[in-house]
Amino acid sequence: MIEASLPLDVLRDLDAAGIAHCHWKSNEHLDAALEGLTDLDLLIDTARLDDAYRILSAHGCRRGRVSPMRNEPGLEDFLGADPVTGRLVHFHVHYRLASGERHLKRFRLPFERDILETRIQDAATGAWMTETSREIVLALVRASLKLRWRDRAKLAVKRVPKASLVEEVEWLLKRSDPNDVEESARRWFGDAAAATVRDCLESGPTGARLAKLRRHVLRWIGPQTSHSSMAAAVVRWRREVAWFQRGVARHVAPRPVLYGRGGPGGGLLVAVVGADGSGKSTLVKELRAWFSPKFDTYFLYFGSGDGPASLLRWPLNQVKRLVMGPKGSSERKASAEQKHPGAMKWSKAVWALVLAHEKQAKLDRALMARTRGLLVVTDRFPQTQILGTNDGPLLAGWSTSSNPLFRWMAKVERRPYDAAARFGPDLVIRLDVDPDTAVSRRPDHGAEYLARRIEIVRSLEFPSARVGVVTIDGTQPFETVLRTAVDTVLNRL
Repeated sequence: MIEASLPLDVLRDLDAAGIAHCHWKSNEHLDAALEGLTDLDLLIDTARLDDAYRILSAHGCRRGRVSPMRNEPGLEDFLGADPVTGRLVHFHVHYRLASGERHLKRFRLPFERDILETRIQDAATGAWMTETSREIVLALVRASLKLRWRDRAKLAVKRVPKASLVEEVEWLLKRSDPNDVEESARRWFGDAAAATVRDCLESGPTGARLAKLRRHVLRWIGPQTSHSSMAAAVVRWRREVAWFQRGVARHVAPRPVLYGRGGPGGGLLVAVVGADGSGKSTLVKELRAWFSPKFDTYFLYFGSGDGPASLLRWPLNQVKRLVMGPKGSSERKASAEQKHPGAMKWSKAVWALVLAHEKQAKLDRALMARTRGLLVVTDRFPQTQILGTNDGPLLAGWSTSSNPLFRWMAKVERRPYDAAARFGPDLVIRLDVDPDTAVSRRPDHGAEYLARRIEIVRSLEFPSARVGVVTIDGTQPFETVLRTAVDTVLNRL
């Protein structure tokens, strides 16, 4: 039995404050919801809305800002990090009972007061949930209102709905009386709907019976809709396209567009900085994995090493590795500069300008994504404090050259770095490690090289960071580092 979790803590505080609420659907999976394995669907009395906000906020839950393409009236998202399980908990907070086809909950079921007045308490967890006979009616009605024309065509062929609906109804029937279910359906939707519900209980909720129930329900609650049939179809198609685009952007071709959900304060640009061996790339990867299922998250790599490179820089990367050797091998670099000083000088200029062009393009996308409301997470960030290394300008020394071409190249290269200083990240997470830890993690880089990098990272300042710079001890176990970073980001969304 679950004894402690963020969802349980929130529910207990709502109960202690006397705020009427209940987990109103899918109570078969209540335990999973309380563990943060699935979303928690809460119906809350709107008369105590401000008090509910205060309780959710006190537990570190942040309101999600849904894209206008997906927004549903009477529904808000709150998300928080469970300190017990480390999972992202998603509260679907409902003020109205809404249902409808996939991608558009256009029908209101005006039974919120009845649901809250007849709610029952789960004996194992103490959580309030919908009375079972009413939940069966809701489950069948919701399934019927989800039917689109394509769904009805499929059901006309295979005749049976999803197995999950059958399993849910069977689970609820073990805890209810069919006569009570029929009476609840009659009270809400009339005799014809009640008879169809009885048929679904006795012979199974086939596609034909669900379609019949849909017709009866719509006759009863017809005016309780946000869109007419044709307008609803157009909205659903638009949302379905946006849903597909979000999937593509998340898994295939990232784009700086808010298709799903962002933070309530608008976009947030988070830069993770740290020396080699601090664990920044691993942390960035895990932050993306933690937030992206619920927040539209956009990732960018601002370094010049092993991370993603532009098509223009990729061949230069291969040549650089061939000539210079692996990162940190200063002897090989010094040898190449001594043997071919002229060629190395021009190679450096080409490399620096191509890298600056890439950084400018990435910075433009990062700022656009932030402005559009996404969570942007970057591995490294351009800076102008330490020149010639560590994501700083490489041609800064040429700015005072007597050669006007060199001065021009230094000026061109400097532009994205200056822009990054003006329009910097909102939040900087600095991972700090000691030299021994860095060497143990990156023994091929050399102790002197790593120690110098650590001091550079420690000296960097980000005065334009809107919500501050947070330094995390990177020598801690990674689970602790990740938990601290998650809380840091979540509290500033």
